[in-house]
Amino acid sequence: MKKLDTIKRDEIIRLFFYGNTYDEIVDRTGVGKGSVANTIEEFRNGTLRLSKDVISYVDELRRVAVDLKKNRTNVAGMKVHLKIQNKLLEMGVGESELERWLDMCRNIAHPDTSTEHFVQAALELSKLTESGGMNYSAITEDYELKRDKLQNLQSEIHLKEVKLNLIETETKKKGGEYKELLSLLERKTTCISRDKPDRRPILLHHCSSHPGVYVLAHPYSHPRV
Repeated sequence: MKKLDTIKRDEIIRLFFYGNTYDEIVDRTGVGKGSVANTIEEFRNGTLRLSKDVISYVDELRRVAVDLKKNRTNVAGMKVHLKIQNKLLEMGVGESELERWLDMCRNIAHPDTSTEHFVQAALELSKLTESGGMNYSAITEDYELKRDKLQNLQSEIHLKEVKLNLIETETKKKGGEYKELLSLLERKTTCISRDKPDRRPILLHHCSSHPGVYVLAHPYSHPRV
């Protein structure tokens, strides 16, 4: 295999740094794929002697890595940033408009809501849209309908609670009246039994079986009293 000259090797390494594939490097240099692979392998192993031009390019990459670190990111993190940038470009947001676009997003959030919470809510809304197939308008309309139903149910529950309290109060009142009438019946029965002892069991049975009839008809019943 013919040994490559320094210029070709530097070009191969430079194209490799630019992110080109082996096939792309072959097309652009005219060097065989085996020679390209061997040159890059020598570079990776540190056995390839680099020219000053390539070394200066490596130094530039080093400065980029330092700048990324200062901005609390790295090469892997830059992939995410590039993906976001490409999405913004698809939306028509150029580099010169990026700051204005970010300010607009901040202003959309409610003053009482932090930007972090706003972004999280927007992401959750996006998930709902993807999973449920409903857009923002449909989701808000569905939410308002369910909120109105909930408020109506709460109103109905409150009314029923009020009615239940009234029934409980009336029941207690009737219970007190019933006890009072039974006490009157007991005293009346005692008086009758003194005069006619043989009628007491019959009277008690009749009163216990039909207390309402007897109580209302009795001259000492609660309504008459």
